[in-house]
Amino acid sequence: MGTLIDSVGFGLYVTGSVVFFTRSVGLSAGQVGIGLSVAGVTGLLAAVPLGHLADRKGPREVAIGLALAQTALMACYALVHSFPGFLVVASLFSAAERGSQAVRAALLAGVVDSASRVKVQAYLRSVFNVGISAGTLAASTALQADSRSLYLALIFGNSLSFLLLASTTAMLPRTTTAPKTAAKRGPGVLSDWPYLSLGILNGLLGVNSTVLMVGIPVWISLHTGAPRALISLLFFANTVLTVLLQVRVSRGSEDVATAARALAISGVATGAACLLLAPAAWLTPVWATAVLIAATLALTYGELLSSAGGWGISFGLARADAQGSYQGGFTVGFAGRDIIGPFLVVSVAVGHGTLGWSELCVLFLALGATVPVTTRWALRRAAQVPAEALPEGPATKL
Repeated sequence: MGTLIDSVGFGLYVTGSVVFFTRSVGLSAGQVGIGLSVAGVTGLLAAVPLGHLADRKGPREVAIGLALAQTALMACYALVHSFPGFLVVASLFSAAERGSQAVRAALLAGVVDSASRVKVQAYLRSVFNVGISAGTLAASTALQADSRSLYLALIFGNSLSFLLLASTTAMLPRTTTAPKTAAKRGPGVLSDWPYLSLGILNGLLGVNSTVLMVGIPVWISLHTGAPRALISLLFFANTVLTVLLQVRVSRGSEDVATAARALAISGVATGAACLLLAPAAWLTPVWATAVLIAATLALTYGELLSSAGGWGISFGLARADAQGSYQGGFTVGFAGRDIIGPFLVVSVAVGHGTLGWSELCVLFLALGATVPVTTRWALRRAAQVPAEALPEGPATKL
């Protein structure tokens, strides 16, 4: 229930936020972009410390605190009237948001057994997509009316969703916190280079979502003869397929070896999608539409696999006594996706046309091929950690 509430609020916010900041607050598009980039870096720096705090104080308690912080910070956007104010609120909110992602993953690890974590994450992602769709549809009224009062309703609606999320989180059981001596039993996440490397690879492979959400709309509208209405249909298809197939595609990914293979195959699927997108610029509208649909299907499959593989690896290779800080470290890759992804997709792929999509294809194939090698490195590293700090479940060979 908490995930559904949170996702509806997120759908409300993400649909109308940029328009609110430019049309109602009065910021330029450049200021919004710079502010969100700075906020992204702040979130990156906050993830590991907040995850570490969850290891010490309990993930449920920290998750509640961060949800309450997000409630207040989201509401503060209503008071923003300048770029400095926007920068402060956006940075603090990003820190709470990125930390919350890590802490909630640690909370899931504490209340769900190791064999079911990936499956539960898959269910939660399906529910999240349903909620986003509902929030997006609800936000369309505000966008059409272009009214500050309705924009504020989106902001306060998202703020309320965090408050409800805090209340549902409070209903979950408390989990055991790590003893203060835990850090002496093995290296922390910031010195676990194989694990961090896998987080970066996972984040970069997650650029497939940027290809879908940013690359395809720009490619269709500026460089192909396909109808622009196709954009919304492709987004809808992606959402429906994610809801229907995420759980099925994720089966078996609780095993580290299977998760690594899923992540590697996601690179192949996304690379294939890039090759399909390349000729759309010089095909007839009918054929361009056909290859764009095929590319979206390949992207969706790659997205489903990268999510499943990322969950399996992040849980399976994290130290059992430091899930919070490890999940925070794994989110480093998501920051890379958010910061580097738009440049790769817009400047490299769309900017260079057919050649650019081919270059992006090669990059995804290379990233996917690197995953098994890096996973074997991480497994060797995990074998050196004292038994009491090892992840739950049997050791896995790749």
